Formats: sequence, C-alpha cells, structure tokens
Amino acid sequence: MSGLNPISAPAALPASDLIAHALAGSAPDLAAALGAAHLPVADLAEPGRRFFGYTTPEGADGLYGGLEMLDGHGLVRSILVPEALRGRGHGRAILSALLAEAKIAGARDVWGFSPAAAAGFFTHHGFRIVARYEVPQAVLGARVAQLTCPISTAIVTRAV
Repeated sequence: MSGLNPISAPAALPASDLIAHALAGSAPDLAAALGAAHLPVADLAEPGRRFFGYTTPEGADGLYGGLEMLDGHGLVRSILVPEALRGRGHGRAILSALLAEAKIAGARDVWGFSPAAAAGFFTHHGFRIVARYEVPQAVLGARVAQLTCPISTAIVTRAV
C-alpha cells in the first residue's frame, strides 16, 4: 500500500483502521476467496495488477481489494468483504485505499465493472454509471472485461 498502514483515505472518504498488506496475484488464499465469491481469477497473476489483503484491528481477515492500471486509468479489480464483516464500512475503506493507490500510480480516473445489483455501492461513493461507448478502449479491452462483463454489468467511473 505504498507505505500506508493503517489505511489513510482521500479527502472524500473517511480514514480506516484496516491494516493492509500487498499480495501477489498468485496467492492461493486470494484466488480461493475471489473464486468462492464468483469474482474473476483467471488473470490474477498477470502483470499490472495489484492486490491487497486487509485485516481488522480485531484480527479478522479475508478482506481483499485489487487494482489494475491501464494507460493512465485505474480499474478496480475486486472488493471482497466477508458476509460476517459487512455493514461496518470495510468496503468503503478498501475502496478508499484503492482510490489512493490509483492516484499515487498516476491515474486520472478509476473504473469498475459491477453487477448491476452492487452498482449502488459505487454510486454512493462518487462513481457514476456510464454507457460502454464512454469507456476508454484501454479499460474496455482489459482481460477482466472479457472474462466477466456481460451486457447487464454496470460500468462505473469517477475522477481520483
């Protein structure tokens, strides 16, 4: 996390007490957790992806986030919070950390592919839903888009 521990947030989102640690895309626990949640795993170990595990101060883990950089655009790969830990702001904290990472990496905006039912999470945090024709080719051409982007997927974006 570029030395941020605990996670500090951009001004738009509050700080968090989650503790972050970088993970290799090949980490078995990452692939198992994402796979169990029906999130994409086929390209985790490919270059250009950054994944993080998060732990609560109480020691609960199994929280994950991922970011991919594509020609100056950030792409949120995954945000995973176990069911038992939801509703406590952990998803917001992970998103905040990923936005900070994207900014540090030089992204001018951040994108995400979200199931339509979960798009409200992103719009609540300053993203807007866009049509496919508005998406930069670098983002639309990302391997994860080919793996998991049916027509019903909401595409979201925001500036960093």
